[in-house]
Amino acid sequence: MELKTFGTLYVRGKPVNSGRNYSLYKSRPEITLGDTNPGKGITWVEWNGLFVAHQNLVYAISWYDLNIFGLISGKQVNIDGRPYNLRLIDKIADDYDEWDAILDSTEGCYRKAVFWDSKGKYSWTQTAWEGDSTCKILRGGTEVRDRTSLSIYDAPKMAGWRPVLEPVKIRLCDMQGKRVKVDGKFGDVQGILVSCTDYDIVLAIPGETPETAICGRFCVKLKPGLYALDRSMVKSVDLEEST
Repeated sequence: MELKTFGTLYVRGKPVNSGRNYSLYKSRPEITLGDTNPGKGITWVEWNGLFVAHQNLVYAISWYDLNIFGLISGKQVNIDGRPYNLRLIDKIADDYDEWDAILDSTEGCYRKAVFWDSKGKYSWTQTAWEGDSTCKILRGGTEVRDRTSLSIYDAPKMAGWRPVLEPVKIRLCDMQGKRVKVDGKFGDVQGILVSCTDYDIVLAIPGETPETAICGRFCVKLKPGLYALDRSMVKSVDLEEST
């Protein structure tokens, strides 16, 4: 489990710092997430392939308003060129949700101080309270495993939005024109994805030359700066991390 910083909170289409009091805004402005803005990055807990906000990004907001903006069960957003499903904490089983699972995967007070900062506030979840669709469960509070419920229309200062980002798998053809990292059986190669077929992947690697051992068994030089990689030797292709 790691902490990562990327993405930025946007209110009315403008980047802002996290920790906003929604009740201070007029006319319920739309909130969402978008590309990382310098100095306004969001800290995430990476867990089981998901990214969960380290703390509430917005507080004094109702579940009803979050639902208006499509932020409950899944809204696709793009952050730094990568697609994600943006949603709330979800239930795994009766009386057990992703909040509990994350806490169970860490140890002692370290998990509260470093990974899971609630600052005494609660975070909305997708889950209904005892089957009542107008009343939802919130997690957090003064104790890390606290649980309470509120009407979906309530927006006290103790209730906030702690989003979850679920990475969306990108099809290889959708990566064309982007910088990728190809993990092969004989090593890694980075470059711009030019084209792909069922048999090979063509990368532009301007000013770079793969190691001779890799090139001899994994890719073929088509011309200076352009290489064809044998797909049968490819284990995975991922977008390069933004810097």
